[in-house]
Formats: sequence, C-alpha cells, structure tokens
Amino acid sequence: MMDVRPEAKSPMSEAEEMRQDRNTLNGTFKLEKNTIYSALDRRKRFAVPRSLPTNSEARFVASVQRISDNEHLCVANLITLKKLITSCSCVINIPGGSKENPMFHPELYKVIAGSIDLENLRFINTRFIYKLYRDPRCFVFKEYNTWTNNLGYIELRSPFHNSFFLGFVSYSISEPKYIHHLYKYFGNQDYDEGGSSFCATYGWGDKTSKANGTTEDTHSKTLQKARIQFLKSSDCLSKFWRSEELSDHFSFEFQDIICAVCTAEDFQWKDRGIPLICGGKLLGIGTVATNNANLIFFQKLQIYQILAFTSIETGDSNASESYNKSCLICHSIIIFIFIKPYIIIKFFFFN
Repeated sequence: MMDVRPEAKSPMSEAEEMRQDRNTLNGTFKLEKNTIYSALDRRKRFAVPRSLPTNSEARFVASVQRISDNEHLCVANLITLKKLITSCSCVINIPGGSKENPMFHPELYKVIAGSIDLENLRFINTRFIYKLYRDPRCFVFKEYNTWTNNLGYIELRSPFHNSFFLGFVSYSISEPKYIHHLYKYFGNQDYDEGGSSFCATYGWGDKTSKANGTTEDTHSKTLQKARIQFLKSSDCLSKFWRSEELSDHFSFEFQDIICAVCTAEDFQWKDRGIPLICGGKLLGIGTVATNNANLIFFQKLQIYQILAFTSIETGDSNASESYNKSCLICHSIIIFIFIKPYIIIKFFFFN
C-alpha cells in the first residue's frame, strides 16, 4: 500500500517555480516545483454560460484560504468531515512565504465549506489545517506542461458538522467499482465533446476587467458550476498543443489523466483541485491547463490511496476506536463459540 506522507514547502520565487527542481525534505520524498502552462492553443471557445449550484448540490466543495488575508488559494473536496482531497499542485504550491513566516506552516491556512457564497460564512464553517499530504509520485512534466499523479490530501484539526448545506462527496470504495462507473461516462459518445450529456465541476475562478482593457485573474465570491465533456487523447493533443513533436510522445492514458473541455472560460489556476462529478460520484481531481482556458486535466482517483488516507492508518482516533471495539466484540463471540461446548459439558457432567 502506498504511503501518503505529509508535505511541507519552502517559499519559491518565480524563477524557482519555473524550474523542475527536486528538493528532498526530511529524507522522505522529493518535490517538483510549479511550472507555468503556456503551450496551449486557446482558439476554441464555448458559448455555454456557467450556472450557480444549489447549496445542497455542492455541499462537499471547500475553499482553501490563507488565514491572514482570507485569500482563496485552491479548491478541496470533503471525503470525510475531517479530510479532503485536492490536487498535488495545490499542496505543493500553496503560498507560504513572507518575512514574518518564511517557512510553510499548515496552521497558517484554513478550509471553509458549507456555503456557495464565500461572504456568507459563519465561524462554524471554518476549520484549520492540521496536515497536508500528497501522492509521493506527483511531479510536473515541464516539457508537456502538465502534472502526473496530481492528487493531494488535507487533514483538518477538527471535523465539520454534517448538515443540509455541508457533507462529504460520494465516491466508489473499490477500484473495480470506480473503473466501472468511470467508463459509463468517459468513452461514452454522449459525454464526448459535442455530445448531448455533461458531467459537472465547481470552482470560484473568475476574471476582472481593468480600465486599460486587460483582465486580471481573481476569484468569485460565489461558487460557479460548469459543464464538462471529454476529449479523446488524440483530439486533446492536436487541438491544444502547438508542438506536434510533443504530441507524439505524450500519453494521457498512460498518466491516468482525463482531458476535458469546460463550459466556463473563467476558471483559472486557483481552481486547481476542482472535482469531476458524473452521476453524483467523484471521478477525478482537476487542474486548469492555463489561466482562464477551458481545458482541464482531471487526474483519475487512486481508490486504495483514498481508503488508506481515511482509515485508521492515518491516526483517525474515531476510526481507530470504532475498529478496536468491533475487534473486541468479534473476538469475544469467537471465544464464546469455542468454549461453549466445554461449559455445557462441565455444567451437566460435573455438577
């Protein structure tokens, strides 16, 4: 079983982020620095507007924010009331540097959930981050401008409270069931680009027009819903990569990446970690290919990794206590079954 380990990060300059530099932290694993997506052809546009989800529809979607200024950094999704799944690119590149706090500390960040409106949140909707984890295989292909094994995980100091407006996402709890559900949609012509059916994703991405006519990436105060359709690997490469040489050597399928088009042009880099929802279940974690582009790379889930993260192996005291109680009951029943004949014999023949 793969070890999902805590992640730490030192602040990086833009130049450092542009390099695929690997640093060993605590002798446990290596980091791949951020890179800027720039090799995408954004000529193709989609006219279908975004819509607003209901509170109950996206009750599992959360915003990862910096405590000091409430800045939205990326999207995470509740898989339990205390643990979330996001992208590795979120966990590795979450900003942390300042003169006052030069090193990254998880306690400088928070997660808010339970409302589609970031301005309409109470204190009970806020939880502080305890630990950050990521797939230790995660890194960025700089030459292809995309991430692989792009999964990250967040553990909170205390759990949220389940309600009509807040809960965790549904996902398959075994790899065969996950694959079966995934291919009901991915590879189905109705869900391909131009088809009649859509999956969904949610994010806070937005852009603001400036007086000089340019636009600036910001985040919306209200959660946005966008429709998703899939692109075949060959179509994705030919439509969005300018270099045919790169296209000939990269395989989305080999990297467990789903290439998809999004109806929202305003989704942006701070929407990394957005969910792919099909048929009410979580099927992938997405990263927007470039600022405000409508191309999203969804990383397929690693079910065994999620189960390991949410199990007693991560130190979940509630799960551990429940597990110990169930083991005690099971062992007691087994012992009773074995000694029952001896009790009966002693009662009837020795009394």
